[in-house]
Amino acid sequence: MIGTVIAHVTSELNYYVCQKQGVSPDVTKVSLSSIVGPDGQLAILEDNQILVTLVDIRQDAIAPTWKKAVQRDVSGADYGVNRAAFNINLFLLFSVYFPSDLKTGLDHLSYVFQFFLTRSSLDRQNSPNLPAGISRLTFEMVTQDFQEKGHMMGLLGAKYLPSTLYKMSMLTFLDSEPEEFRPAITQVGTKLT
Repeated sequence: MIGTVIAHVTSELNYYVCQKQGVSPDVTKVSLSSIVGPDGQLAILEDNQILVTLVDIRQDAIAPTWKKAVQRDVSGADYGVNRAAFNINLFLLFSVYFPSDLKTGLDHLSYVFQFFLTRSSLDRQNSPNLPAGISRLTFEMVTQDFQEKGHMMGLLGAKYLPSTLYKMSMLTFLDSEPEEFRPAITQVGTKLT
């Protein structure tokens, strides 16, 4: 689910950038990629790209995770009680890799800001191809100071690239197998002894 959702956001941003530049949406302007591979070498396959990199996953501390979901089975006779949901937020780094044309790279970084300004959330109305099980994603820019950004780039094994960080809220994971089944209430009465 995580990879599918980030790929969807990447595709939506790519479509937006292509539309702004008046080029075919089949052109790749935005790629889901690490900056540096496990071998320490640059992982970027092509120059002149906006890169989308997952840099952190955190449990959402505000959204309730204690609720249990109840689902009726096919016959309608029993209810399945699922375990509590697990909500997470993803932190996405949007970097520009334009090694020979910094000005154009910075202009592309502006497209990222414009995209999230006009679409601070993705839902079924503005993004009908949102992956199944996701009703809405919201985006919030995360401000980092120089030290935090330096530590993050160091952890990624990368040299500094012009970039911005966004928090994407929220993905809900729910075990598809019910924890237990409870019979449906079919009648109400009193029993006196």
